Amino acid sequence: MGLSPFQPRQSKPYDAVINQLQCLESTLAVFSPVWAIDWRYPSIRVVFEEGDQRDATWGDLQDVRAGRQRPGPTKVNEKTFVELVGLAVNSQSLVMIESFWREGHSEWVSGKFINAFFSFYFVIEGLYGNGKTKNVQIIQAFLASQELKTSVGEFLAGQHPLEHLGQLIKMINVGGRLPTVKELIELLVSIRGRLHHFQNNPNRPQGSPLVHDEYEGIAYLARYLAHKGILAQATNVPPNIRRGILESPVIMRV
Repeated sequence: MGLSPFQPRQSKPYDAVINQLQCLESTLAVFSPVWAIDWRYPSIRVVFEEGDQRDATWGDLQDVRAGRQRPGPTKVNEKTFVELVGLAVNSQSLVMIESFWREGHSEWVSGKFINAFFSFYFVIEGLYGNGKTKNVQIIQAFLASQELKTSVGEFLAGQHPLEHLGQLIKMINVGGRLPTVKELIELLVSIRGRLHHFQNNPNRPQGSPLVHDEYEGIAYLARYLAHKGILAQATNVPPNIRRGILESPVIMRV
């Protein structure tokens, strides 16, 4: 199979194969009722060439397939469930923001990180954007929020997967050092603007359904900040409900 004009940015044979599967998937979706080819998590099989000898000590070399693990069901005791119902009843003003969080987390679990980023970003914008729409004004509003800046500072001081931090550092292009609070806030707004537009130019790095993994790091940051922001709103519910909920082991830690 020859390479199409849509060339992969890397010349590795594996990347070229993935590129061809992406092209096939996209074309089939337009001209046939095939909606997806599972190219993101392919099975890896060891194939011996003619004349190679297999070592018996290797055992049974089965196919290996890496993928994202979906979280299992969570058991909630009656007391915690009643407290969660109480929190829901007293948090009606947050229902739209919480719906964005729910949608973002669902996309996150599915590995659709660009979609997840947008949902998490809307939570942050809704909590700290002060109704602004222009990027410069939104950045100013974000930087004016001590709560948001504190959350970003706690993120920088915390422990996180190295691949996520590596993506963030690469996006900001700060070399080997950690980014500042201001740089991360500016990055959030910048990425949101970048992903909001698209040019049909395969040589230009940009968001698309084919590159969700490249935006896992920024989605991870937005997820962290959105979750912190929603939990901070718990100060607006009755103290007895707030205390029980926040101390519950069921509350998601991010």
